[in-house]
Amino acid sequence: MSSPPDSGPDPGGFSALVGNVLTLAAALLIAALALEGYVRLVADDGMQFDLEMWKYAQALKRPAVDPLAGHEHIPQSSAHLMGVDVAINGFGYRDDLQTLDKPGDVRRVLMLGDSLTFGWGVAQEDTPSELLQALLNQANDGWRYEVVNMGIGNANTDMQVRAMDLAGWQFDPDVIVLNYFINDAEPTPERAGGLLSEFSYAYVYFGGRLDTLRRQAGNVPDWRAYYSGLYRDNAKGWQTAVEAMRRLSSEAEGRDVPLVIANYPELHALAPYPFDGINQALATVVMDLRRDFVDLTPAVAGEIPENLWVHPQDAHPNAVANGKFAAALAPVIMGHFEN
Repeated sequence: MSSPPDSGPDPGGFSALVGNVLTLAAALLIAALALEGYVRLVADDGMQFDLEMWKYAQALKRPAVDPLAGHEHIPQSSAHLMGVDVAINGFGYRDDLQTLDKPGDVRRVLMLGDSLTFGWGVAQEDTPSELLQALLNQANDGWRYEVVNMGIGNANTDMQVRAMDLAGWQFDPDVIVLNYFINDAEPTPERAGGLLSEFSYAYVYFGGRLDTLRRQAGNVPDWRAYYSGLYRDNAKGWQTAVEAMRRLSSEAEGRDVPLVIANYPELHALAPYPFDGINQALATVVMDLRRDFVDLTPAVAGEIPENLWVHPQDAHPNAVANGKFAAALAPVIMGHFEN
């Protein structure tokens, strides 16, 4: 009786390996879907900072025409973010401006800035621009004042000035306010690629919590060290911000348009304020440019920081803080119209 042909290694072992791999892959997929479902249906209460900022980028932003400007808002877009409705007008800004035309009885103020100017976490009527506009119009001096909110989240000073170069001058401003925050010396951000970063709530949510744990463990700098590091040893981002201020100041001078540079305080700690040295460095730059410098830190002196936040886990300024900032800015801006 002949023996069966040699079939080589036992195919059953390979089949078992493939089965185990597929079982593991299926288990991982189910776990990933479960985590995604948990974040979308349970953890996402509409007030998770990391998730809301991610939704903002997904729903309201696109790459700018000029790559050096980073990103811009999508005109006529809207979303519900951090508990408030956000609507972007046809020009790509968060305000009600409908036309470029400036009537003869209108004075127009342009507000450049980041998420603080944009009004993250507050209703449109509680943004610094809207509150400032209301205060200016209380003058009843025969003029109507329009304050254009060109603020965009995650935009550094260089990006803001490039956005001004691209589109801001078309509004024929009478005064420009460059609203500066301590993180405006960061490098221009790049939008993360990949399916997870584009579509996964769980990836964003747990990534943010991992980052928090790393900070608590001392593996990455805390907020004080991080902000201070942006200005250490003539850091490149800070130098880029200074050069952008110089460009804007020169262009404004050539067009005979007043420029005001306002410094917004970091609201985690106010007494003592940990960044007085950075405030002074900015003030020195602005004085060298011979422009008005408005330090808004005194406007909230003596306040309990948490009472000025939009959320217990988000230190962006709330309506109360923005009201104090607008009140400090208004007389400086009116002074340019009275001269």
